[in-house]
Amino acid sequence: MTDYSVMGVADFRAMVRDHVVSIFPPEFLHAARRIGPSEVAEYNRKMSERGRIAPAWSIEFGSMGLDVAHQIAFAEELSAIGVPRLHEIGLHMLGPLLMKLGTQAQ
Repeated sequence: MTDYSVMGVADFRAMVRDHVVSIFPPEFLHAARRIGPSEVAEYNRKMSERGRIAPAWSIEFGSMGLDVAHQIAFAEELSAIGVPRLHEIGLHMLGPLLMKLGTQAQ
């Protein structure tokens, strides 16, 4: 997995922008409604394949392991592109709980 902390923030932003623009359905950019999970399932799958669904999670858990500066850049790029927020309850609540208290079987 790539160590993004050694990548300059400007280069990182360009990489995120190029990847997301190439895979996110353009009809949902800057949507004025909540986008359903099934509408962006393919995008989510492609982001997940590169560890980009939960970029702050550690590499150990299949993510990017971003430092704070790169996390902020990632979020700002998604916002600037117009990508709506994901359905995040599992990412922000369940995932960290399992990482801290879960077992391998879970």
